[in-house]
Amino acid sequence: THLVDLLERRGLVERRPEGRAKRLYLTPEGRELFEEVVPAHEDFVAERFSVLSDEEQALLHNLLRKLDRGLR
Repeated sequence: THLVDLLERRGLVERRPEGRAKRLYLTPEGRELFEEVVPAHEDFVAERFSVLSDEEQALLHNLLRKLDRGLR
């Protein structure tokens, strides 16, 4: 919750009650930041993975998914 509190203080997300739970929503400022950051992140990842062939990328993806399932 520390990270969510920080994002909320910065005006990037807001908590809204829905029944017994609270849901998080991006504020307009949060949406704007998201739309700036995601393309930059995608470019960063694509650049890093460009050294791998399509086959190697698929293999890595599958191995990481397998590890993720094993850690849950």
